[in-house]
Amino acid sequence: MDFNKLWANFMDTVQNHYMDFNGRVGLTQYWYFVLAWAVAFVVITIIGEAIHLWLLMPIVGLAFALPVAAASARRIQDTGNNGQLALLWLAAFAASMLMELLGRLGIYIPILSGLLGELIDAAAALLTLAIIYFAIQRGQAEANAYGPPPAVWTPTAV
Repeated sequence: MDFNKLWANFMDTVQNHYMDFNGRVGLTQYWYFVLAWAVAFVVITIIGEAIHLWLLMPIVGLAFALPVAAASARRIQDTGNNGQLALLWLAAFAASMLMELLGRLGIYIPILSGLLGELIDAAAALLTLAIIYFAIQRGQAEANAYGPPPAVWTPTAV
């Protein structure tokens, strides 16, 4: 496995496809992007907690929500399904991270601190499961309504 290629894939998705909800992305390329994102998110969260910078996790979560949603939409579209599910996830996840950020700032909005906040978190979790379900499906081998099949991508050096 080529870690430089994994990092290049992550950076390409974040920098060049930040808001790109069009087209398709293959199964392997998507899941290696998600792996790199998850590792980076966990490391940043640990660092933030270790240096008592508690705002770091929700800020980074909000910053990376859009490229993750865009990649997820393109992955779902590779299976022939509509990627707009990722927009619903984006709204729920962003609301959840925003509530986390407000809570860490000591700003409590009663309506968001109670049942509505719990419902938003539950919606984000359920939409995450739905995206995982679609994202593990095989992509269509032929062109579909969202474009031609993505190029084959492997995490190994060429």
